[in-house]
Amino acid sequence: MIRRTPICNGNVETFREAFLTTDSILVWHFRSFARKRARIRRWAADPAFPPLVVLRSSAEVEKWAAGLGGVS
Repeated sequence: MIRRTPICNGNVETFREAFLTTDSILVWHFRSFARKRARIRRWAADPAFPPLVVLRSSAEVEKWAAGLGGVS
């Protein structure tokens, strides 16, 4: 936004578009957060779904990734 660097298909983000428009990804994220969190909780509670890993911090991500050990 600050450098006006073209991104995705040559689009240039502005502060107005990022924070104030209904098309903003930030607005979308906060409006859809509760719905996404509820969906993940349903998945985690459903025994028919594969095990779900929920990581709540960067420390948890690093610990989880370290445990993968070279598994591909």
